[in-house]
Amino acid sequence: GGTQAIEALLRALPADLPGTVIVQHMPEHFTEAFANRLNGICPMTVREARDGDGVVPGVVLIAPGGKHLVLQRSGGRYLARVKDGPPVHHQRPAVDVLFQSVARHAGAHAVGVL
Repeated sequence: GGTQAIEALLRALPADLPGTVIVQHMPEHFTEAFANRLNGICPMTVREARDGDGVVPGVVLIAPGGKHLVLQRSGGRYLARVKDGPPVHHQRPAVDVLFQSVARHAGAHAVGVL
C-alpha cells in the first residue's frame, strides 16, 4: 500500500532532502498519526501540513485528511496551503490538485513521484 511505500522511500532519503509535500488518501485524524509515526523513524522532520507552512529542506509535509494540499509561491519561498474544496476523482486530498499547483508554481524546479 501507499503508506508502506511512503515509509520505505522516506527512510531511504537524507535528512536534508529538499522541501517535500505528500498527498496520501487517508481519513481525517489518521494523517496526523501517520506523520507522527514517520517523524519518529525517518531522518527528516515529518508532520501534518498546516496552512501557510514553508516548504523547506529537511521537512516533509503530509496533507491532512479531508483537505486539499496545494503549493503556492511567495517571492522566493514556497508555502503549503491547506484548502477545503470538492473531492477530485472522489478524493480529498487529491494528488491531482497538488500536482497541478506544483506545476503552476514550481514547474521545472520540482520533481513529482506517483
